[in-house]
Amino acid sequence: MCVCTFMVTWQRVNHFPGTYLLGRKDNMARVCNKFRRTFGAENFEYFPKTFICPGDRAELLADEEECKTKAKKGEVPMWIVKPPAGCKGIGIRLVTDPSTQIKERAIVVVSRYIDNPLLINQTKFDLRLYVAVTSFNPLRVYIHEHGLGRFCTVKYTNKARKNRFRHLTNYSLNKNNPEFKRAEGDADDEGHKWSARAVWAHLEKQGVDTGPIKDKIDGIPRLIVSRRVCVGVVCARWQEQMIGRRVLLAPLCCLLLRRLYLCGERRDLVGQT
Repeated sequence: MCVCTFMVTWQRVNHFPGTYLLGRKDNMARVCNKFRRTFGAENFEYFPKTFICPGDRAELLADEEECKTKAKKGEVPMWIVKPPAGCKGIGIRLVTDPSTQIKERAIVVVSRYIDNPLLINQTKFDLRLYVAVTSFNPLRVYIHEHGLGRFCTVKYTNKARKNRFRHLTNYSLNKNNPEFKRAEGDADDEGHKWSARAVWAHLEKQGVDTGPIKDKIDGIPRLIVSRRVCVGVVCARWQEQMIGRRVLLAPLCCLLLRRLYLCGERRDLVGQT
């Protein structure tokens, strides 16, 4: 039974019941895969095709066969393998042959790897943006105007898959690379950690119309958190729920959802890693 049933009117909680479903990679994948089946894959182009193993192993191997059949000469399809409840890049690896490189009973989440990401200074990056959900019924979602741009510390190429500093944007990982550079003074567009504002400004200088991209980003959290299948029981009394989401941009600036972060009562949105 939900603990909120026993709460009195002046009490508050800092998590909505059921929001853990958005924090684990396997649960998030189940939710988004259900969305894809219900509303059509064309409405979820930002979510890479994802498999929850070992249950989806047969579908994964079928996807491997399809990708290798369609691959052009010289192309080597890749998949990214993650533990279902990991963090900080721990346990993440890239594979080119899931049938042999992923154990039959391995409990992992596997997605098609986006091997043509948009680059800045020849380096892969992502945007970590934050959302405050203050109500599910009625749905009330606020997207913070600031965020973070997190960069890999090795120039990108899809020809080499074993260097984690080349493919993973996790700050907790890249800060351990001797090549990691911090911004000096108040600069927010230097080193390997920018403000989201600096990323948008850089793209606009390159001639990218960022307006449509931001509009698409704004729609993602409302779509995901509005579904009862994600949330389960809706709490009547709460403090707030902070959700951070990680977004990867590909060439032509198509949008790819990579992960949602549940952040509890996080206050300093821009300063967190």
